[in-house]
Amino acid sequence: MRACSGLFHALKLAVYYNALNDSPPLEAENSADRLQELEKRIQLNFRDRRSLAQAFVHDSALNEVSQKSAMLESNERLEFLGDRVVGLSVAEYFFQESKGPEGDLSKSYDGLVNNKALAEAARRLQLGRYMMMGKGEESSGGRERDTELGACYEALLGAIFLEFGYSQASKFVIKSLIEKFS
Repeated sequence: MRACSGLFHALKLAVYYNALNDSPPLEAENSADRLQELEKRIQLNFRDRRSLAQAFVHDSALNEVSQKSAMLESNERLEFLGDRVVGLSVAEYFFQESKGPEGDLSKSYDGLVNNKALAEAARRLQLGRYMMMGKGEESSGGRERDTELGACYEALLGAIFLEFGYSQASKFVIKSLIEKFS
């Protein structure tokens, strides 16, 4: 029952997104397929896809469906959570894997926990194609902007944390961010 309501929520988000843009990357009729495609890409299967779908709702999408915005929520809260998970995962990884002094750990940490590195991880995962955003943000290149992609990566990580817990979220960070830059 829980998975069914999550799918319904994902489809509802896609229908509202469809009102924003004539040819969205996540169309209403195939949003369940697109979420499954994303799950394969990240190698995780969500029981409840609500947080997964929510991770891709940019706040600009809400501005264009104001009368329906009470039913939509941006990914910003998930981004907040994911930011903390990224930071802790990277810090823990370097603390365990490196025997260097604090200054070296900080430099390694700073090299990965920044918008450029997070955006690059998001590009490798092709997260931009799943983002739901307003027409203005879309036309100004928001789907490829480092800040938006980095935020989307963090929001996805927040959703992974809520669904699977810290251990799985940390493994995702190591696989998608740390190992790709090492």
